[in-house]
Amino acid sequence: MISRMNHRNREEWMRDVETRQRNIVFPDTVANEGRFLRNLTNTKERLNPWQLAGVIVLLAANAIFLVFFLAARWPTYEAAWWKKAINAYGVIVILIAALGTMIYLGNRRRK
Repeated sequence: MISRMNHRNREEWMRDVETRQRNIVFPDTVANEGRFLRNLTNTKERLNPWQLAGVIVLLAANAIFLVFFLAARWPTYEAAWWKKAINAYGVIVILIAALGTMIYLGNRRRK
């Protein structure tokens, strides 16, 4: 009886691993990303030094990309800095805020 339960649990575990690694169609990628983000925010374990270094490298790479992206979009015409900021980044800020709100509300409903 115990070996049968262990075999069934192993089969369920293997099926779960296969579905998590099948990351090529839209619903699978969204489910995997959601699981990843929930695990990052809800874990009680602390990151080890290598994981922390990896997170720092990823954040630094994203920050560098963001700085270059924002600098490339900065308008060259004469206007007040706040008008330039709204013209250059207004739509981007609105889209990111809407996306962040949807992710937040979706994760809140899921709990």
